[in-house]
Amino acid sequence: MIPKPNIINREHYNSIVYLSHPYGGKQENLSKINECQKLLTIMHPENLYLNPSAMFGNLYDCTTYEQGLNMTLLLLEELADEMIICSKDWQSSKGCHTEVLYCDNRHIPYKICTLEQIRDEYEKYRKEHDKNG
Repeated sequence: MIPKPNIINREHYNSIVYLSHPYGGKQENLSKINECQKLLTIMHPENLYLNPSAMFGNLYDCTTYEQGLNMTLLLLEELADEMIICSKDWQSSKGCHTEVLYCDNRHIPYKICTLEQIRDEYEKYRKEHDKNG
């Protein structure tokens, strides 16, 4: 007999967090945002981290900039409780600026950190968890 699947909904997560990072079709940027998503998920499994660059990056060469940005803003509008900008270089990104303005206009909270800060937080987390078994 096949078990009945559980319904998964927002109540399964403390927060749904949209991750913002410059992309520009560059693999280096995708690697950085993927690392942010992985480390944050390890440290905070109670949250769901949305990575629009990973979700839509493969469409970068077959959609207009506006189409791609609108896809990501839909995630921000419909799913996200908050946004984290995971880059020290976010101010040079048109997309990141647009996401920040969108959050300001829609009253979506956001914070700015860097990959280095997330890595430091992860190292502290790892040391604490290694110490506690």
